[in-house]
Amino acid sequence: MEPETQIKEVDVEIAEDTKVNPLSFKYIKVVRLFYDPLGVFPVERFGEKSRLRPLRFSYPAIVILFWSAEVVFVIRNYKTMDFFLIGHCYLTNVTTGMMVIRVAMYMMKTYDDIMEEYLKSFHIVHSRALSPYYEKLFNYEQKFSSMFAMAMMIFTCTGMLLYSSLPIYNNFHTGVFGREKGSNLTIDLSIYYYFPFYNPVEHVVSACILNFYLSYLCSFMTMVSDLVVYLMIFQIITHIYCLLDDLANIPKPKNFGKNSTFQHYDMIIPLAEMYDAQENAIIQGILGRCVHHHRIIVTFADKISSFFGPMLAYNYFYQVTSLCMQLIEISRGDFNTFVRYVFFTLLVFSELIFMSVIFEKVGSTSEQLIEAVYDVPWEYMSISNKRIVSVFLHRVQSPISITAIGMVPVGLGTMTGILKTTFSYFAFLRTLNS
Repeated sequence: MEPETQIKEVDVEIAEDTKVNPLSFKYIKVVRLFYDPLGVFPVERFGEKSRLRPLRFSYPAIVILFWSAEVVFVIRNYKTMDFFLIGHCYLTNVTTGMMVIRVAMYMMKTYDDIMEEYLKSFHIVHSRALSPYYEKLFNYEQKFSSMFAMAMMIFTCTGMLLYSSLPIYNNFHTGVFGREKGSNLTIDLSIYYYFPFYNPVEHVVSACILNFYLSYLCSFMTMVSDLVVYLMIFQIITHIYCLLDDLANIPKPKNFGKNSTFQHYDMIIPLAEMYDAQENAIIQGILGRCVHHHRIIVTFADKISSFFGPMLAYNYFYQVTSLCMQLIEISRGDFNTFVRYVFFTLLVFSELIFMSVIFEKVGSTSEQLIEAVYDVPWEYMSISNKRIVSVFLHRVQSPISITAIGMVPVGLGTMTGILKTTFSYFAFLRTLNS
C-alpha cells in the first residue's frame, strides 16, 4: 500500500503546481514584448484582454499590398536596374513572402489552440513535481530558453537596425533629404516599391519612416514566430528526457538479487524473481503513464509538423534562395553594403544552423527510447504487462520527428544540402555578374 500512497501524494503536488503561470517566465515575456504590440499573442486564452488584438486581421491586406508594390517596382524599372539592385529587390520580395505565411498563420484558430496547449498543459512546469529529475530539467530548460530567447532577439534587433538605418545614413550623407526637386541624386532605400498614388523616391523622408516600420514588422513577426517554435521544441526534448528517466527507474522486484536457484540433474539454474500481484499492479500503472506520456509527446510533435510545416518549408526555401544573393551583395566590396548585409547574412545562417540542430536533437533523443523500453525489467513482469511493453516497444520504433509539409525532414541532412546549394548558386551568380 505504500507505493499507492506515494502515487496519490504526487498527484496532489501536480495539481497544486498547475497554479504556476507560464506567462510569468522570462522567455514568454520576451515573446510578448514583441507580440503584444502587434496583437498576435492570444491573450484572451489566458484571461487577458488587449485592444490591439484586432490588428492581426489587417496584416494580410498590408503584406499583400506591399508585396504587389514591390513586384510593380521591379517590372517598371527592370531595364534600368543594375545586378545588385535586382538582387536587393529579390531579397525583399522573398522576405515579404515569409510574412504572407506568418500573417495567415496568426489569423488561424489552430495557432491560438497550439499556444494555449503549449503553455497550459504541455509545458514541463505542469509535471515538475513528478520527480526531482523533472524539477532539475525544468530549471535547466528555464535558464536555457531564457538565454536563447534573449540572444535571438538581440541579434534580430541589431540586424533590423543595421539594415534599416544604413539607407537613412546614406541619404543623409549624400544630401538627399535637403535636395531640390529634380536633382539627380541616388536615393537609397531599404525596401523598394511603387504605388500609383505614392512613389517613395519622391517622398524620401516618409518612405524611410515607413520602411523602418515595415522592417520592424517583418523582422519580429518572422523571428519571434520561429522563436516560439524553438521553445516548443525545447519542451518536446525535455519531455523525452523525462520519459527516458521514468523508464530507466522502473523498480526491480522486491526479492531481486537473492539469487534463488534450483538444481536440475548436475546443473544449478538461477531463478528469476517475478513481481508479485501487488507489484505488477504498480508496474502496470507506471507503464500506463509512460505510454500515455509518449502519446502526448507524439501528438504535440505531430501538431507542430502539421501546422508549422508550411512555415518551416518556406524557411528552407528562403534560406536556399536568399543566402546566395546575400553573399553576392556582400561581395560588392563597398563598406556600407557589407555592414548592411553581413549581420543579416549571419542571422540567416545562424537560424539555419539552430533550426537544423534543434530539430535533429528531437529525432536523436527519441531514438534512445527504443533501447530504454527494451531495457525495462520486462522479464519479471506478468503476461499482461509484457504485452504492454511489447506494444510500447513497437510504438517507439518510429522516432519522433518534425517535417516540413510532411515531406522534408528538418535536420542536419537538409541543412548540409542547403549550404552546398547556396555556395554553388553563389559561384554561378558571381560568374554571371562578371
